[in-house]
Amino acid sequence: MYCPNCGTQCNDRDLFCGECGTSLKEYWEEETVQEIQVQEELQPEVQGVMPEKKPVSKSKMILIAEIILMAVLIGGIYSSLNKRFSPENVVENYWKAAREGRWGTAYEYCSFPKDDMLTKQMYVNAHANSEKKQAYKAMKVVKENPTSQKSDIQSYFVEYIVEGSSEKSHDYVTVTKGKKKFLFWNDWEIAPEGAVAADTEITVPENAQLKLNGKEMDMEKGKKEDGVNHVSIPYLFAGEYQMEVEAEGMEPYKTYVYVDMTGVSPNYISLIPSAETKQEIAQQFGEDLKAVLEGAAAGKGFAEMKEYFASAEVKKGYLESEYEELLRLNEKDSRIISFDISDIEVTVESGYSNVNVVSLTVEYVVNGQYRSYRDSVKSNEFDVEKYITYRLEDGNWKLTDMPISYYNLW
Repeated sequence: MYCPNCGTQCNDRDLFCGECGTSLKEYWEEETVQEIQVQEELQPEVQGVMPEKKPVSKSKMILIAEIILMAVLIGGIYSSLNKRFSPENVVENYWKAAREGRWGTAYEYCSFPKDDMLTKQMYVNAHANSEKKQAYKAMKVVKENPTSQKSDIQSYFVEYIVEGSSEKSHDYVTVTKGKKKFLFWNDWEIAPEGAVAADTEITVPENAQLKLNGKEMDMEKGKKEDGVNHVSIPYLFAGEYQMEVEAEGMEPYKTYVYVDMTGVSPNYISLIPSAETKQEIAQQFGEDLKAVLEGAAAGKGFAEMKEYFASAEVKKGYLESEYEELLRLNEKDSRIISFDISDIEVTVESGYSNVNVVSLTVEYVVNGQYRSYRDSVKSNEFDVEKYITYRLEDGNWKLTDMPISYYNLW
């Protein structure tokens, strides 16, 4: 502002003119009032040019609400799926199913080698007679090492309290990361410790068929030696099985066996000949006895007669020695002219020490005519009693003993 008296420029809030000393207060107050009036006059004009606020439309409000709801739903779904596909959830579900005897459900959470004997039904059958578990409470899944970094193999303890007890029990469970299950989540699988036995061996007669829980084993892959077949089964679930062993002419064998990591018991199976087979062997003895005696009387060598004997016994040599002794019936001073075998009685023994072996006690009468060294003919009757065994070889029953000796006839 300027002094009204001398015209000197002064500050807007000076009370006196610095040049002439004229009082400026009354001019200051008057100017202030004028400025206020001017501002009031201008205010409506300023307000008139401001943009008018428009209300938010209903469609926009719905869109915003839908976006917020979608975000909440996605977050909830993610949280739910994250829990569902977590290793902790898999451990809990598997443990509860196994604890409660729901073996079909428990199988679905497990990872096993691909094999015909490791099917869901085999798993259920192997555990069908498992002892009933006691009820439990306060079950909780605890990671073995909570501070460890995430890996493809994780271990957990399942803590629980058996009803009627106050102490905690623990079961150890291991899970492995499998293939992608859904979007970002992997499929976690239980790797049950001690659940699968590898290379379980069962020995049966070489011509027998082995079944476990009704499934036939591949007998061609077994190792055959000395009349038996050592069958190796690549994989079996640990548990109980119904074992069946059958062979033509033998009594069928059936029992329950338990398989674990150490193998199976019993693992060595003998078969007993059927009643029909025993009768056939008893009749066969008479035919074999006659054939051996006729061969010796005709002077045939052992090479022509060994077809009647088990090959394993032939290799030992003692049968050939006994037969050569029997050939003395052709010596000049003791030549046999004719013979007749009668009154054959065969008793099949009930005890068997080896597989595919039948033991017999035989009694018979031999009537023979002999030419002595003086060319005289004489007749003798001999009562013979012997203990004889037969062994099954390549589907045929073969003698393991000489059915008659030179000393039985002289």
